[in-house]
Amino acid sequence: MFLVIVAALFAVFGLIITIVSSTKFGRRSELAPSTGSRWRGAQYALFAGMMPWAKESARQHLLTYFTGIIYHLGIAGGFVVLVGTSLSWQFSETLKITLMVLTLLGAVAGIGLLMKRAATLSLRAISTPDDVISNGLVTIFLIAAATVLWVPEITTAFLIIAILLLVYIPLGKIRHCFLFFCSRITFGRFFGRRGVLPQQTLNAKDLNVG
Repeated sequence: MFLVIVAALFAVFGLIITIVSSTKFGRRSELAPSTGSRWRGAQYALFAGMMPWAKESARQHLLTYFTGIIYHLGIAGGFVVLVGTSLSWQFSETLKITLMVLTLLGAVAGIGLLMKRAATLSLRAISTPDDVISNGLVTIFLIAAATVLWVPEITTAFLIIAILLLVYIPLGKIRHCFLFFCSRITFGRFFGRRGVLPQQTLNAKDLNVG
């Protein structure tokens, strides 16, 4: 339990350091006048802007999009198992089954995404060892989380895997779990201020056509 807390603190402080280091070059002045709302832009970027109909990349790859959602829901379930196991919670049978299904589906999704990366030439060309390590650690963590719910004897092994995952979070691409939100908020605030987001449907009058 103590080592899990230490690993979690390492992950948190590592992510904070990453964010702080990204601001060391300062902020550039925005010379163009504001024509929109930063808040509405950020809100759109985090919610409606993530939907398939708002993202061409997601719309063209719906299977990958929904597989990714399942993967991340499974990860959320895995961390619920981690917290519960660390604190010796007594999960109800219904919750056990729910978490087991969620984490196993997440593991299957993770394996599927890794297989797609390996089978797709364009993805394989830009892949790095970090992609494999990150996916492998998370997927093993999910399988262990599903197993520990019914086989408490592997609790120690599960916690060791969790510690490795937590330590790796700020070191590899898994840190996108935090940086993703920072990126989307920055993106939304910038284009929201410029009046580009939320996206509007323009008509002929808006374009001075006709």
